[in-house]
Amino acid sequence: ANSYKIEDEEGKEIGLIQEDLPFSRILLRMIMNKGMTPFTLNIVDSNQKTLATAKKKFSFMKAAVELLDGNGQCIGFIKQKFTLLKPEYEIQDSEGKAIGKITGNWVAWDYKISDLDGNEIATISKKFKLSLKEVFTDADKYAINIKPEIADEKLRMLALLAAGVIDKVNRENND
Repeated sequence: ANSYKIEDEEGKEIGLIQEDLPFSRILLRMIMNKGMTPFTLNIVDSNQKTLATAKKKFSFMKAAVELLDGNGQCIGFIKQKFTLLKPEYEIQDSEGKAIGKITGNWVAWDYKISDLDGNEIATISKKFKLSLKEVFTDADKYAINIKPEIADEKLRMLALLAAGVIDKVNRENND
């Protein structure tokens, strides 16, 4: 199962994004394309309390991921869009209305999360250290920079979930 550390600016671990991977999904991934199989990612704090969840169901073309708050209530969706060169995702509210987008560069290492007017909410950037762990495994490190003026906790949580969702969707579609 995938696990992503969440660290503050000083590198102190403040939480995790953890994949919930029951044995049945492990079996599915052995016989199906990983990009088609469901996944669940949970953001947990240092006390292991679930703060938010991202759930993807089976998909054949483009991923659609439901976002849930800590109480299991839908707060929105991230839907992968069909594009040729640059990865793009639409952010929707709980009713399915577009509220923003996530746009990546052509190598899918840097992303911008913005509202419908193009105002930046956050950026996600892949960080390279060229450590042995990065060279010989699929371990990646991302920096998520949320604009300080963004006070809405849903948007801040969405930026964290987006990083895990994007890494999971892109990596599994390329496996």
